[in-house]
Amino acid sequence: MIACSYCGEAPCEWAQYRNEIIGSRLRIVARGYKRLTARRVKTALSQQYYYKRNGRLSKPSLIYLPHCVEKGIRHLNDTVRYKMIFITLLLW
Repeated sequence: MIACSYCGEAPCEWAQYRNEIIGSRLRIVARGYKRLTARRVKTALSQQYYYKRNGRLSKPSLIYLPHCVEKGIRHLNDTVRYKMIFITLLLW
């Protein structure tokens, strides 16, 4: 198994937890009754990663994300944002 070039772990942190994080992001979009800012979404997904990895969610002042996980979450937010803009333009 090859180590991740971003986090140095084998297997990569993003590869281990991406399915749960992507599922949560899709549920946030599908819920849709309340618009969330990208910052709140990133916080929620970061907390979920921390919980899945450590098994508990204490109240840390700052959740450390490996670069690969942070990059994956940012990519999810960008993808959803662009798709929402595209759909809005189509419906307009």
